[in-house]
Order: sequence, then structure tokens, then C-alpha cells
Amino acid sequence: MILNEYGQNVNQCWLEIPNHFPSVILHEYIIMPNHLHGIIQIKYDNNNATPVGAGSACPNNNDRINHDGQANPAPTISHPHIALGNIIGYFKYQTTRQIDLPTKLWQRNYHEHIIRNQNSYQRIADYIGINPACWQMDKFYCQ
Repeated sequence: MILNEYGQNVNQCWLEIPNHFPSVILHEYIIMPNHLHGIIQIKYDNNNATPVGAGSACPNNNDRINHDGQANPAPTISHPHIALGNIIGYFKYQTTRQIDLPTKLWQRNYHEHIIRNQNSYQRIADYIGINPACWQMDKFYCQ
């Protein structure tokens, strides 16, 4: 794919994701004329995150009433998780802001798949690599 000005903006915003989410590693990706494919890895340390899934905020107190019968303060988040939705939302917001088209730039949602092993990773990476060769078969293809 040869990126036009908009594609270059999308590429720049994609590559800046780890600057805003330091625990994110970007792997293979391809920017197509009407969509993007990419592999995002979220690094977790062994002390404060769940290795797969969306995760949840874990309150530091389980009981809202203390031993004296007084209400405890609202729980605080002891180890927040980085959600893929936050990463994608940030990326879509930044590209939309920079490109500033009079029409909608991105669809409402996105497709995700958790890669659980090397074979799955390789299959998806290969798919990303050959995606440009399939562009002429896309229903939105135009010359």
C-alpha cells in the first residue's frame, strides 16, 4: 500500500500509541484504503494484571462498613488495567482529530481476537502481510 496524506496521518498515530500507552508493543500492521489490521500486545507484569481478558478494577477494600460500624471511604483502584478499547478509542480520536474530514472516519466498533499461541500469532501475522494482495477483491475496491 502506498499511503496518501490521510494514510500517513493514520500511520503516525498508530506508531505513537506506545508513547501514550507505555505498556503497549505494536507488532505487524497494515493500513488499507478503508481499514487497518494490527497486532497490539499489552505487556503485564506479574504483580498487578490479568494476562488475558478485559480485566477489572480491583478495589482495595471489600467491605464498605468498617469494624466500628462507620462507612469506609469509596474504594480506590489498586491496579487499573489498560483496556484495548481505551487504546483503540485513543487511536481513533487522534486520527479523526488530525484528518478532520466532513464525514465519519471510523466505524463505531472494532474486531478483536486474543492471540493465545505462536501458531495463532503466525496465522494472523501472515493474514496481515497478504492483505494488500486481496484489496482488489474487497467490496469497497475502486481504482
